[in-house]
Amino acid sequence: MPGHVLELPVRWSHLDKAGTIYFPKYFEWFDLAAEEMFRTMGLDWPTLFVRENILGLPIVEATARFILPLFYNDVIRIVTTVGEIRTRAFRLDHQVYRGAELTAKGYVVRIWVQDPKGPQGKMAAAPLPAHIVRALEAYKA
Repeated sequence: MPGHVLELPVRWSHLDKAGTIYFPKYFEWFDLAAEEMFRTMGLDWPTLFVRENILGLPIVEATARFILPLFYNDVIRIVTTVGEIRTRAFRLDHQVYRGAELTAKGYVVRIWVQDPKGPQGKMAAAPLPAHIVRALEAYKA
């Protein structure tokens, strides 16, 4: 599988005063692409969080490289692949295209966080369940 693909239009609200994408939007798109990838795997987040008794998949590391500007009405394609799977975390690699042009790329590292009902009540990364690892492996680059 080459990766999950999400297509979106660039909207007026995505732009800065110069008429190009306001840079935090890329991270919003990366988050949306991750959520959609999980949904496509049959693991929509609201159901997943309850079923697996997790608080979520918080981002502990994120980076982006902006290569070409995007403008109003551009249609983008975000291609998301799994770059790495660790015991308690995974890295999602994102590439943003306008047509065939790579306009940005980046990655996020997410951790699997169990509901902190232990004696300390602290959030902590927990091991990824085997079925989640298998689902992620289908999107490995």
